[in-house]
Amino acid sequence: LYSVVATDESGVARVVVLYRSGNQWLSVDLARVEGTDRWEGVATGATDPLYVVQAVDMAAGNVGTSSKKGEFYAVTGEGPDFAVALTGPVGNNDWFTGTPSAQLIGNADPNTVQISVDGGPAVPFATFPGLPAADGIYDVVVSDSSKTVSLTAAVDSTPPAIALTPALLPSYEVGEIVTIAAACTDPNPPENSGVAVCGPTSITLDTASPGIKSFTVLAVDNAGNANPKTFAYTVRTPVTYRYAAIFPSPARVSVIKAGWILPLLFRVYGPNGNQITSTSQIVRTISAAKTCPSGMGSSDLSSSDMATSTPNGIFFYENFFNNFWWLWKSPNPIPTPSKPCYQLTVRASADTGPGMTWWVKLK
Repeated sequence: LYSVVATDESGVARVVVLYRSGNQWLSVDLARVEGTDRWEGVATGATDPLYVVQAVDMAAGNVGTSSKKGEFYAVTGEGPDFAVALTGPVGNNDWFTGTPSAQLIGNADPNTVQISVDGGPAVPFATFPGLPAADGIYDVVVSDSSKTVSLTAAVDSTPPAIALTPALLPSYEVGEIVTIAAACTDPNPPENSGVAVCGPTSITLDTASPGIKSFTVLAVDNAGNANPKTFAYTVRTPVTYRYAAIFPSPARVSVIKAGWILPLLFRVYGPNGNQITSTSQIVRTISAAKTCPSGMGSSDLSSSDMATSTPNGIFFYENFFNNFWWLWKSPNPIPTPSKPCYQLTVRASADTGPGMTWWVKLK
């Protein structure tokens, strides 16, 4: 409740209180208590003691002003006859969340009152184009020949951005273990309000079952701008190819004489369980000479196990036993005696897995 005693020889016509609500100035007209010089009224939403009282007489509209001191108000001279208010969308902690406007309150001539922003050239209030339409902290100075009013307009209209590390992929396999880190940054440093809330900052993806999954990260700055961002990903059933070795066994190192033609017989089944029969769907690779693996058993193959020629080419599919045949003619002499082993690998071209590998040792 504001209670003001105002007197004037010609009578008092109006009493107005300007008060702070958050980061903006509001006004309330007081009502005269009948038969007295007292004017009273209630300010709705006042957030601190800063206020300005203006009393207007009946004769010439002269304005008398008194004020409490505050962070936005600096007065020089004898009793200002104007006040300045910044109005606009108000957030938290005295931040505007949109571009505020400056309002000249009182009976001062807007053509003689000057306004400047951030030390720039002063212009008449009447022609002031407004504060910059961008986030930042602006020092506003309004003055005439007898007084100066200084205000600060802190503007942050942009919510924090959210970044994920590592980047979220479109899909993951069932059972895959993935942990994502989230970080929030408020743009326009250093003139921003800063991040107040960021979370969760560590997310373990739900990959227990196939389907479309999502998680939400909330970023809020100190001005109250919020960015609740939802990220979606798909959990897929693993694509599985199956390989069957007919000859020789890939569980042991096959030992053959250098120069022999080793037949590799195998079958490949796709994720749907159907056998693959096209050679164009199979990728074959031969490694460089390697040191033979230790701890792996070996089998000495005989010449009767070998092919003597390649009448059908070195790689083909035969329909009688339904096997792929890969006829590998081993080098002779052994290119690197200290590394007499090779890895021969087959893999379905659409398979992202390792496929199937035989170790072969030359002697």
